[in-house]
Amino acid sequence: MAEKGVKLFGLWASPFSLRVEWALKLKEVDYEFMDEDIPHNKSQELLHYNPITKKIPVLVHNGNPLAESTVIVEYVDEAWPNGYPIMPQDPFEKAQARFWARFAEDKLESTKVEMVEMQKENERLKMILAKIARDYQSLQMRFFDVFQQEQDKNNGDRTLAMTRKDHEEEEHKLLSLRLGAN
Repeated sequence: MAEKGVKLFGLWASPFSLRVEWALKLKEVDYEFMDEDIPHNKSQELLHYNPITKKIPVLVHNGNPLAESTVIVEYVDEAWPNGYPIMPQDPFEKAQARFWARFAEDKLESTKVEMVEMQKENERLKMILAKIARDYQSLQMRFFDVFQQEQDKNNGDRTLAMTRKDHEEEEHKLLSLRLGAN
């Protein structure tokens, strides 16, 4: 069971949720992980605890919610002084740690933006490919229609040609009979 009512709302694959999980594990804090279905189906509990940004991670400790992974990590470090220290004690080193944490966040965020843009581009390309496939299928059907019409026309011409040929043979026979040929 979670220690003193500690819940972490997150997503198993979120680097921000993982950051908080690592901090809790370093401090040996028992917690309950609430895996959220982001972005499709956020739980009412998450929306209750983080009504402003509606994002993960959210740490709830004794009914008090905290949002934003770096804020949560600093809180975990101060609220549970036992265990492995997360932030250095020296103010300069602590500032450096905050710098690198924010730097990593910015890089992750820019990568996320790029991934969203690529996903949109992939969706656009899928739509274009689907249109090309539909157009190809339509052209193929038109080709087969024209081909069938030509084939029917040629078959009709052959029938007409056969009729003419038969007629010409009959005329030839008639002509031959008149001239005394076989």
